Amino acid sequence: MFEASTMELIRKLERYRELLAETIELRSRIKPQSNFPVSQPSEFKKRSLMKYFWPFLVGGIGGGSLVYGISALITFNSVMNTAKYSLDRAKVESATSQMVNDIYIGYFVAIIVALAIIFIGLKIAKSKQAAFNKNCEYMNAEMAEKYQQGVLNQRMQILLDDDLREMRLYESMVPEDFRTPEKISEILSLIKEEKAKTVDEACAMLA
Repeated sequence: MFEASTMELIRKLERYRELLAETIELRSRIKPQSNFPVSQPSEFKKRSLMKYFWPFLVGGIGGGSLVYGISALITFNSVMNTAKYSLDRAKVESATSQMVNDIYIGYFVAIIVALAIIFIGLKIAKSKQAAFNKNCEYMNAEMAEKYQQGVLNQRMQILLDDDLREMRLYESMVPEDFRTPEKISEILSLIKEEKAKTVDEACAMLA
């Protein structure tokens, strides 16, 4: 059974060895805090479908209106020319009737054109929205992870500072050349095996 003074010495050496090992581990893991965000980063905002779709919606309506307007103008001019240069009333009435049919045809063509532009635009808009929002999610996850790493890094730095302050209580016990976990373990072994009673004796045997 060890004396009380020897037990106290062993306790202090074991704690010093533990602090040394912990500081070595912390120093290997801690990175400059400037590598991490100092505060919780704001999230990259996702975009709505309308952000990409509205140009196609406007283009579809505009394109359909343009097609309808051109077809109506051509039909109207054709009828006016027939009425102007023809004295045959039957031909004029036939041209007028044909104009009504052509206007309806132009109307349906315009609708088809508008729907085609809108449909294609919707597919393109969805594809662009999905790609942007996926990238947005990736960036948000990356920034959040980096911030959490920064928080952990800061905690490790605080723990290291605390360990260094506590280590100063034990440093004077051991010569500078023996201030490593391995050397402290060897000193402890000699003391526990009662081959040395003090740190100086153990260090002299290990020198």
